[in-house]
Amino acid sequence: MIFPDRVRRILYLRYTALLSAYSRCMGMTGTVVGGFAVAVLLWRIAETLELSGAVSPVMTGWRRWRTLAWVSALTMISAAAMAQMMPARPAASAFVMFAAVTPGLAWIDVRSMLLPFPLLGGLALAAVAGFSIDAWRFGSGQSLERALACGLVVAVLGWVCWRSVKDQVGLGDVALLGVTSLFLGWWSAAAVWLAVVVACLLWWVTMAMFRLGRTSTGSYIPLGPAILGGWWTATALVVAGGM
Repeated sequence: MIFPDRVRRILYLRYTALLSAYSRCMGMTGTVVGGFAVAVLLWRIAETLELSGAVSPVMTGWRRWRTLAWVSALTMISAAAMAQMMPARPAASAFVMFAAVTPGLAWIDVRSMLLPFPLLGGLALAAVAGFSIDAWRFGSGQSLERALACGLVVAVLGWVCWRSVKDQVGLGDVALLGVTSLFLGWWSAAAVWLAVVVACLLWWVTMAMFRLGRTSTGSYIPLGPAILGGWWTATALVVAGGM
C-alpha cells in the first residue's frame, strides 16, 4: 500500500516523537535504577564504617528507609545535573560518576566521621582513565597534565596540614581534597583554589554554628561536606562561564 507524501510525513513525525519519548523514558529509568544502586552501595559502606568505629547509632526502621530514599534522590539529581552541564566527551563520564556519589560521600562522612579510601581511589582512577581517553581522542593532554599536577600538589599540601592538625582533619579528608583537585584541575588551577577557599569557609561557618549552638561532636567536625560543597561551587562557576 502506497501512502501519500503528507500521510507519510505525519507517520514519520509521530514515529520520531514516540521514539524520542521512549528514549527519554528509558534514560530516566536508567537514572533512577542507577541512583538507587549507588545509594544502596554507599549505604552499605556507611553501615560498615559505623559498625567498625561508630559515632552515631545505626538507623533502623522507617528512618532508615526515608534516609535511603533521600540519598537516592540526591544521587539521581546530582548525576542528571552534571550530565546536562557537561559536553558529550569521555571526561564527562568521570564528572558524572563523581557527582553521583557526592551526596552519599557527604552523608557517610557526617554519619561515621570516616571516608572510604577504596571508593576515593576508584574515583581517582576513573578520573585518570576518563581524562586520558579524552586527551587521546581530543588532544587535551595539557588538561590531563594540569589535573594530575593539581591533584598531587593539593594532596601533598593537605597531608602536611594533616600532620600538624590531626585532631581536626582526617586523612580521608586529605584524600578527598586530592580527588576533587584532580577533577577541577582538568579545567584550571584557579578552579582548584576556589574550591579549597570555599571549602575552608564552609568548614569555618560549620564550626561557628556548632559552637554557638553548643553542640559537641568531639574535637572533629566532618570536613567532607565542605570539600564537596567547594567542588560543586567551582564546577558550577566553570560550566556557567564565570571562570
